[in-house]
Amino acid sequence: MKKAIIITLALTLAGLFILTGCSENSASTDAEGSLMNMDDFFGGYSPSDEAPAFGDEEISDNFPEPEVASSEMNSFDDLTSIQGEPDVSVYSMRILWGMLEYDSTITSPTDWSGSLSIDTGCIKVINKIRFEFAQDYFTRPRPDCQALEWTSLTSVHYDGILVFLYFRNSDIDPATTEVVFETGPYSRTFILAELDSLAEIIDIDNLGNQVSIEAAKLERLECPEGFLEGRWVKRGNGRIKGQLFGRFVSRDGLFLGHVRGHWGVNADGEQLFFGKWINHYGGFRGFLRGSWGYDDSAESFESAGWYRGEYFSANATKLGTLSGNWVSHHRGSMPNSGATDKVPKHARGFFHGTWKQYCN
Repeated sequence: MKKAIIITLALTLAGLFILTGCSENSASTDAEGSLMNMDDFFGGYSPSDEAPAFGDEEISDNFPEPEVASSEMNSFDDLTSIQGEPDVSVYSMRILWGMLEYDSTITSPTDWSGSLSIDTGCIKVINKIRFEFAQDYFTRPRPDCQALEWTSLTSVHYDGILVFLYFRNSDIDPATTEVVFETGPYSRTFILAELDSLAEIIDIDNLGNQVSIEAAKLERLECPEGFLEGRWVKRGNGRIKGQLFGRFVSRDGLFLGHVRGHWGVNADGEQLFFGKWINHYGGFRGFLRGSWGYDDSAESFESAGWYRGEYFSANATKLGTLSGNWVSHHRGSMPNSGATDKVPKHARGFFHGTWKQYCN
């Protein structure tokens, strides 16, 4: 299984070269895409390079590179051993908590200090997400490799973790083996079978706190895959159009760049989204295109939904799939960005999901 994870990382990096678009164009702000073009096949975006994070502080400040956990957080002999054993199951688990949709009006902190624990196997910490210096931190030293504890306070934003869970197959039953997430505002016990494929956004309180959970069983992967995360923003007075922006991360926790796009309804009444993916330095990596809709189980109409689509090379070759969920509750007013290509300040809304490259 250790080889499987190494292969995943290597192929993820290799996939970046596959995604590179061939363009001699100079950097562009892609203003045509920002004007909510719903009828061009790629929403008006071009395969030109951009400034890092599209030259937009709202994107760079809110979705920086995730922080890799220090080696001392994973310095356990049993963890080293289990990663090299052949008969092992490995799960990825990404949990975010707090104001996923962002709310600049929040003044009082919410305490999410808590833990993640298992009765057998080992937890490997991959990333800590949006932890603020001297305020949010892991408890050190960890008591053993079966528990992870942290201190976390959120207000206008959110915090989170990405971990890998290692289990010896001889020690588990997917129907009964438990994974326990505990915090003051929200706690939950999962059976291992639930983590084979899980993607949820849970409303926590009237303040607007939410929890995002994504988990998957890691098999030997022949193609790169990972996570998407960002804001799904309703724009102006209309509730059937808006913007999206955020970041791409590999399943191994590597930062792969930023995405910016828009969503709405085209002239034929189709609910579509479009976007553009760039790397750390602004180099073009791919177009995004797909459909979106509302979640019938949402508490209020137009407050939550889903999206699914594909991403493409510069010459419109299909490279892979992407899908996930979004929430946007329209709490308060959002400044109208007008015709600018910049993301509105204090934009509310959230989306998460996964991407997976096609195998040749």
